[in-house]
Amino acid sequence: MRIAVTGSWRDDDAAQWRLRNKASFFQATAAIGAAFARLGHRLVVATDSKHTADWAAVEGAAKAIPHGRVYDRPVVDLLWSSPETFAELSASRPGFVTPLDAPKSGEVTKLYQVHMADVVLAIGGAEKTLQAAIAAAASGKRVLPVGCFGGAAEQAAQIFSAMAGSWGPHIPGNDVIGPLRTTWTDGSEELVLSALGARNPRLLLVHGRDLRSRDLLAELLTRLQLPSPVVLAAEPSLGRTLPEKFEMLADRVDAAVAMVTPDDVGGLRDESESVLRARARQNVWVEVGWFWGALGRARVLLLGKEGIELPSDLSGLLVEYFRESPVEREPEICQWIESLGWPRPGR
Repeated sequence: MRIAVTGSWRDDDAAQWRLRNKASFFQATAAIGAAFARLGHRLVVATDSKHTADWAAVEGAAKAIPHGRVYDRPVVDLLWSSPETFAELSASRPGFVTPLDAPKSGEVTKLYQVHMADVVLAIGGAEKTLQAAIAAAASGKRVLPVGCFGGAAEQAAQIFSAMAGSWGPHIPGNDVIGPLRTTWTDGSEELVLSALGARNPRLLLVHGRDLRSRDLLAELLTRLQLPSPVVLAAEPSLGRTLPEKFEMLADRVDAAVAMVTPDDVGGLRDESESVLRARARQNVWVEVGWFWGALGRARVLLLGKEGIELPSDLSGLLVEYFRESPVEREPEICQWIESLGWPRPGR
């Protein structure tokens, strides 16, 4: 995922833009940059001026990743302004920074930075930061303003809060923006990662009676350094009905992997028993449909054991088939996770 951290803290802007907590601003921005780098995301930056969030985020990223590793993908996408921009970092750590062509105008480059990014984090800042945040929101980008340091980010937070619900689902609600307007705490970093969809995904694991395949898949996800998957059957009901349990889990997870295995047999009533076909448990298809509707089709991956019959309504749907173990589909699982904007597992 490409992330733009836009903002600044300049003494000349402090009074007009009501900037505050200068030291904490740079510490928090560096910590966020470090977290993004550790998770395998790329920072889209436009300057190495030391009063900017760009600079602080890159400094944090550089400290978070040890020297000597091979950068098969850049950590920083630099919108080229001059050969001197991050020159020392580029020379000492080849592959860490990749320069990209960009407009020469500073104002246009800021908007181009937003255009290049998948998500935008606004923190502190002045006029150009406010323009970038509003432009990103208007173009449908996920934008998160951190208002606790004042500046343009606080103004953007006020605008988004005053017009809550009118921007669409890509702008977090007041339950997220509100805490980030007050103070930076130990939990703020996780709140930022969660709101931007930047942390490793929480995966729900839907399965039937093939517990061996379920356990092998859970072991694979753990080996890929993903959080332990949520297993529907293992989650306590706590007095809730099954639909209530579904709704609760849909709010807690980011995507679902459903294993459809031949646990049942069935056929048309008029057909003889000799033509019965292998089918998944009925509850598995109910759960697939539920989370398909709750999360969106792209966020539900179907892993099917060879020989399973699909419902006719799902004919043509992409299913990753395996013969003996879902581990056979490891490359496709990794590609699917990466396609959702998360870092490639295991990196």
